[in-house]
Parts: sequence; C-alpha cells; structure tokens
Amino acid sequence: MLGHQLPELPPVREFVAALGDLAAWLGGEAVATLPLIPVGEDVSAWTAPRMIEMWNVGFAAELIRFAGRNRLAVDLGYEGRTRLVEPYSYRRTQAGHLIFYGWNVAEGGIRAYRADRISAVRVTGQTFAPRFVVEF
Repeated sequence: MLGHQLPELPPVREFVAALGDLAAWLGGEAVATLPLIPVGEDVSAWTAPRMIEMWNVGFAAELIRFAGRNRLAVDLGYEGRTRLVEPYSYRRTQAGHLIFYGWNVAEGGIRAYRADRISAVRVTGQTFAPRFVVEF
C-alpha cells in the first residue's frame, strides 16, 4: 500500500527474515561504527540537514538517505560507472565537500564518494544487513 509513496519497497520475505537481526540489535548486540577512510582531505562527522532543498547538490541526495534508512542498496552513477552500494552516511570535509560513505558490493569494501562526482542514484530492491551503524 506504500508503493505510491516510496521509490522502492523491500521484499516482505527479506524484511521478515531481518527481524531476527533487529531483535539481536535491540538486545544490545554491538554494530561497528563506520571508520573514516582517507579521501585526500580531513573529514569530520556531520549530520545532513533534513530537507533536500538545503543540500545544494546535483543529485537526489534524499534517495540515498531513504535507501540507507530502509536498508536498500543503491545503484550509484559515479565517474562514468554504475556501482551497487550499501549507503551508510554523509560527512563534510574541512574544505566543505559533501562525502557519501557506502559499501561497494562488487569491490567488497567501504568507499568514500564525493557528492559533486555523483551523476545518478537509483534505489534498488536489494536489501542489506548493515556492517556499520547507518547514520542517516
């Protein structure tokens, strides 16, 4: 019934299967905090504003936040390639650049993507179990 309001819904079977992980998390099982990775500039913790209009970026930043909060991977257009990425957080560099942190599924590692180099975002139906705290 929410299909008209949301860009992509997780499959019900996968959602129900993830309830055990949720129960473990509620019981106090620790989830790793996302480590900062070098991107050529100092990066600090930063909380993105709630309204997409305030972001002033050239891509649908709110779709990444939606996907992360709902544990859905995104197809990320970045520097001429499309990557399947699990979204985790945004950060700001000291120089003021917006950085998106996500787990690159094909490469098997956490990556930092500069927002000004993201050309497209598409929320997929592929769910993921968080490897780190999702900070959206």
